Amino acid sequence: MWPAISALVGALHPRRQWPRRDRLAAAPPFAILGLRLSEGRDGDTCKMFDKLIDHIAGVLTALATAATAWLMWGANRREAAREGPIVECDIGPARHGLLLATFTVRNRMAESLIVNGARVRRPRGTKIGIQTVSDGKGGAIPVAPSSAQIEINRRTQPVGSIEQSPIASLIGKSNFPTDRATIEFYVLPPPAWSGGKLRIDLRISNRSLDVRERWIAVTRRISAETMTKIGDSAETTSRNS
Repeated sequence: MWPAISALVGALHPRRQWPRRDRLAAAPPFAILGLRLSEGRDGDTCKMFDKLIDHIAGVLTALATAATAWLMWGANRREAAREGPIVECDIGPARHGLLLATFTVRNRMAESLIVNGARVRRPRGTKIGIQTVSDGKGGAIPVAPSSAQIEINRRTQPVGSIEQSPIASLIGKSNFPTDRATIEFYVLPPPAWSGGKLRIDLRISNRSLDVRERWIAVTRRISAETMTKIGDSAETTSRNS
């Protein structure tokens, strides 16, 4: 691109190619990029053309710089997207009038990642939590959340990490991947909410010396049927209690 610009400027810049005074005097006055040319000395005319060429060269340089910056920004975003974690989310009805949001975070980097926390952005008034209590029968009962934001500390190992486990050997596997983490959140929607968009943001950071933190937004549409199911489960729980 720059050789073409240099050739263009070099072809227009020699002073011997500027129109002579007699030709300019015979031509009607005209304006080019705000520079009005009329009768005058050859030196003044050349100076105005010099300013015009400088102006065009400055504009082309600015455009080339802006295009280069835009391309670099796009390349950096694509590189970050390729190395960023994969976040999967399934949301369905749970017991006790709550929604169960199951997140799976898969690490694709050569360094460990930490899921630091989560927050609910939509709808307003929604609460989120992960706390459970024992039901006395070997199961767990979710505790009703009380805040729209929660702090956790769930770590995932670098991509490709595996770990041997006695539990995994019982189901016919000698190891299981540790470069991913599964987190279950219990979500309590507002009382008057009958369905719509639910947005949950995860806060994820790495463990390198240059700590980088990012928020990953996950949006799901909750149907009115799902809200009816959790409403029925809430009524059943209140009758049993």
